Amino acid sequence: MAILDRLTAYGPPALVLRRAIQLSDSGKPLEAFPLLAIAARAGIVEAEYRVARCYLEGLGVPPSRSEGARWLRRAADHGSPDAQSLLAALYVAGLAAQEPDGNGLESQSLFERDSSREPEFAAAFGLAKKAAEAGSATGQAILAYILSRGPEAMRDLDAAHGWYEKSAAAGCPEGCLGLALSLARRGQPAQTAKVAAEVRRAADAGLPTAIYLLGVLTEHGRGMPADRPAAARLYQLAAEKGLPSAQFRLGSALIEGGLAGQDIAAGEAWMRRAALAGNIEAAYR
Repeated sequence: MAILDRLTAYGPPALVLRRAIQLSDSGKPLEAFPLLAIAARAGIVEAEYRVARCYLEGLGVPPSRSEGARWLRRAADHGSPDAQSLLAALYVAGLAAQEPDGNGLESQSLFERDSSREPEFAAAFGLAKKAAEAGSATGQAILAYILSRGPEAMRDLDAAHGWYEKSAAAGCPEGCLGLALSLARRGQPAQTAKVAAEVRRAADAGLPTAIYLLGVLTEHGRGMPADRPAAARLYQLAAEKGLPSAQFRLGSALIEGGLAGQDIAAGEAWMRRAALAGNIEAAYR
């Protein structure tokens, strides 16, 4: 740590956080993290959230999902919509266990292997609702997902649609994709162009599932003119981002030569990748 940063570490927590953000924005996570930790331990909510992100992404500190979740809980308890949204997403994905009783996580939690669990929709719901009502577009998308895909007792498709609309209107890619799927479920032919437009917005933001679905719409001419070579390029892009369904579709297209030329060896390679990633169709083809 530079001399200036060592001196800053003894200053007011707000000043410490400001310097940490400067270092982080300058691509210096190793120098930024100790200062973020100081500000977070002082109870600054933004610092708590940033420390959580550092642990989750391995920025300036070894990655630890459990420590990331612990700091997210602190920031969420202190009212951070960003922390509430991200923690809700981790619960939905089954990647954040409820904190045990007692005084938090023991020190050995830093050295435990992170493991996936079943989705915890009940824990996610309250967090997502708080974030959504505070105006977080991401929180709105997560709440809508819970209301549309969670346990039957939690489902409310009309409410989910409304939250997806709010999230999409705010420009959230997940909200755009969710709104498109919600519109598609309603089965109104007049909404086909709207479905395609929302999928495209999500795809333009880089969401692999949206890119794949845009490929499907492009291949079959739903809400747009059919363009098979363009569909193949979209499948390729989604496949390269690691989406198993796109890898399977791209592999099939290359083997059959139905979209943009035949390349059996490349197609079989994509099929293997899809199968290894858990795609059942690819595994049994």
